[in-house]
Amino acid sequence: YFSPRTNIQMYLAIKLFPRRQDHTFALLALFYRRDQPNPTVPCIAKSFGTANLHISTTRFLLNIPNFPANSLTGVRRGQVACDGPNLPDYQLAIPTNLLFDGVPTGIPNGTPNNFFIDLWDIQSAYSDVLR
Repeated sequence: YFSPRTNIQMYLAIKLFPRRQDHTFALLALFYRRDQPNPTVPCIAKSFGTANLHISTTRFLLNIPNFPANSLTGVRRGQVACDGPNLPDYQLAIPTNLLFDGVPTGIPNGTPNNFFIDLWDIQSAYSDVLR
């Protein structure tokens, strides 16, 4: 994705942090889009674990050149906790026009404008693995 010669239009990175002594954990979703003004800077950085991000992670993100501070959202960042399914703040929209970019047949008929990833599902699955 980070190569200037790629035709990849989106990149989603999920960071799974280790469980802490109090059995909580931090999770971070970073979403990059080629159609953004700074495609090598995440347009979305969302904390969605059961614990806040470590201060070093937060500082790292906020020190990325051209990273808008309001792009870091989620747990302990002014939003409700990610503590259940279908919470609007934790639905990550994947635009189908970027997903199907370059596909010779185009976007299939009847395909919605976005596919949604519920970050709660990832948190729940990770929690199950840590048990």
